[in-house]
Amino acid sequence: MNFGELLKQVRAETGVTQAELAERSGVSLRTIQGWEAGGRSPVSPDFFKVAGALGVEAGRFATVEARQPKPRKTASKKRPRAV
Repeated sequence: MNFGELLKQVRAETGVTQAELAERSGVSLRTIQGWEAGGRSPVSPDFFKVAGALGVEAGRFATVEARQPKPRKTASKKRPRAV
């Protein structure tokens, strides 16, 4: 189960809408929607904001990994064209 699926499940159990969660946690509605759609995962501090806003222990989300920084793409070195 990814973070978005777990978040949706916990929200359903606690009867909190996405908009209510956004207001309570200080995380934007668009971000919450993105998490639940599976497009991204939260950074660690957001686990605590969300857990507090839902009234559950942060450990509830502990099995889900926080977003890891994406490796930076390095510019490919183009060789000069032979004329």
